[in-house]
Order: sequence, then C-alpha cells, then structure tokens
Amino acid sequence: MTRRDALTGALLFALLPLLAVTPPVQAARYTGSYSQKYAGKGYSYRQYRYYSRSARGYKQHMAIYYPSRPRYVYYYNPNTKKYWGRFDVVSRGYSKLADRDKAATLSQIPESAFPQPGQMPPPEPGGDDQMLPPPESLPPQGNGGTGNSPRGPSRPGCRK
Repeated sequence: MTRRDALTGALLFALLPLLAVTPPVQAARYTGSYSQKYAGKGYSYRQYRYYSRSARGYKQHMAIYYPSRPRYVYYYNPNTKKYWGRFDVVSRGYSKLADRDKAATLSQIPESAFPQPGQMPPPEPGGDDQMLPPPESLPPQGNGGTGNSPRGPSRPGCRK
C-alpha cells in the first residue's frame, strides 16, 4: 500500500459520517407549514405538514375548526387516527392531551382531559422545534372556508 492510498483511505474514513443519509438542509430548519383552508359540513381545516427526522420524510397533522366549538382549533393525527390536543384561539395557548386521553372522536374526550394551555408542542415526540400556531384565518371569517377536500376529517374516526 502506498502512502497516497493510505491518505485517501483515511480521508474517506473521516468523511463517512458526512455521507450518511441526512434530511435535506432546508428540512433541518423546517418547523412546518399549514396548507390552504378546506371546508366540509360543520368544520374547516388545514393540514400541518412538517419534516419528521425519525421517519426521514414529511408527515402531517390536521388542524380542525368546528364552528360549534368556536374557541378551539383541534389537532388530529391521521396516522394514529386520534385527536391529540387543541389550540385556544382566545388565550393563544395549546393543550396537549395525555396519551390515555387521546381519542378518535371529540365526544370521547372529556373537557377535564385538556390541561391548561401552554406553548405549542413539537409535532412529534422527541422533536426540538415547536409547531407553528394555527393561522388567524383558520376559524372562518364569513363563509367558513373554501372548496371541498377529497380527503380529510370527513373520514371515519375523525368525526366531531
């Protein structure tokens, strides 16, 4: 083995950690974003899309507003098919449910299960970045939203 071969091998060995699969540079700073607003019968919602380092890809939650519950925007995880918290539009704080209180429908979650509102949580356990609060326009102003979505909270398990 020549000295040049040894140096090349050492350099490649030193660079190996940099060659590991990493999220795109833009995604590393990505805290998430909300989609356009969709409307259905009795609700409107936006999808919250974020980069998941653990899944090495993009995931989403749904921020759902029910005019019958005008103070809150509820967060639904379409992967687990459960509501996991809510944002208080008056106090501008988030209440994250304990795992035992998360449920497929809001009627299964007692009001007492929601803790005092605090800061927005990360979009998934172990995350460092907080989610963005819902846009001011999520609760409908006027007609309650735009268009219909081919998928979304009208699926079974996402009922109010």
